Amino acid sequence: PNYTRQFISTSPGRVVMVFNIGAHYHNITHFEEDFDVWVNFVRSLRRPNDLVFFRTTVPGHPRCVPRRPKQFDWRNGKRIKPLESYQQFSELFLRNGPLPFANWGQFEAYNSYAKKQTLRLSRTGRSSSSPSGPRIRVLDVFNMTVLRNDAYAGGVDCLHHMNPGPVDWWTHLFY
Repeated sequence: PNYTRQFISTSPGRVVMVFNIGAHYHNITHFEEDFDVWVNFVRSLRRPNDLVFFRTTVPGHPRCVPRRPKQFDWRNGKRIKPLESYQQFSELFLRNGPLPFANWGQFEAYNSYAKKQTLRLSRTGRSSSSPSGPRIRVLDVFNMTVLRNDAYAGGVDCLHHMNPGPVDWWTHLFY
């Protein structure tokens, strides 16, 4: 928060901020507590014209393969294609058994809490302790990103995508 506050204090114009805190939490209680701390921090900024987004947390795909220039799955001898539906993503997780990291399965709960809290804040208005804080919006990238099993660094990293890739498409949600 100190770095963010310092950056914002030196930015005289409108600032767009995109935050996410969820990928490395191991239980919903800790996520909720820290999300609420983050919300209070954002609301304390007293910059009502800034645009603040909370980006939803997206799990990786188990047993991902490294991205290749031609998207070729050398293990199975076929091209890797993005998944076609959320149901296909769910079946992939179920078929492959437990998620590689226990907390990946909790990301939807994290996202649900973040959405619920931001909706509650938008309905109740600005808090009395921070009447001029920026409004927090949700940048929901979950559904579109879980379909992209084809763009990982691979090896031991099946959570972070390569660039260019799905992360580049998140910006399209702003338009």
